Amino acid sequence: MSASAAYEDEKPARELTGCLRHLVAASCVLIGLFAIYQVFFPLAQGNQVSLILFLAAVLPLTLLCYRSGLRLRRRATPQAQRDNPTPDDWLFAVVALAACLYPVLPFEFADGGGGFDAFLSRQGMPATVDVIVGSVVALLVLEACRRTTGAALPIVCLLALGYAYYGGYLPQGAA
Repeated sequence: MSASAAYEDEKPARELTGCLRHLVAASCVLIGLFAIYQVFFPLAQGNQVSLILFLAAVLPLTLLCYRSGLRLRRRATPQAQRDNPTPDDWLFAVVALAACLYPVLPFEFADGGGGFDAFLSRQGMPATVDVIVGSVVALLVLEACRRTTGAALPIVCLLALGYAYYGGYLPQGAA
């Protein structure tokens, strides 16, 4: 095995094959066209809805196109089959899509849901399901960040979140 072959096996991005490769490429083109369209013809609901839709489109693709990096016992399978997303990756992608679209879907769910206007009306006092779905989205964004950039950036983000939440409990220095 040459050094370049070893590097190819370690890179984070997948070499997708077959129909999935074309589906991902078409999705990326559509996302790009949507982003350009939003520049010239913004949605009536505002910029926040287009950002929600953009995240709902990009996050699942990121989870499908980048390996998790976890070393699992692999059977002897051809490289093309081994490089396609695993069932866990598909599950993460479906959960990411559902969680990202949650604020704009017009369905009532437990004490939350109900569409974007209802979501905005609960800003000061989010429902329990809002907090749960938001936490899931945050964890999936951290996982996508870890897959694409490594562990350093998600660790810094977690430290910043921890400081934002617990910073008030730190002792203040003498001035």
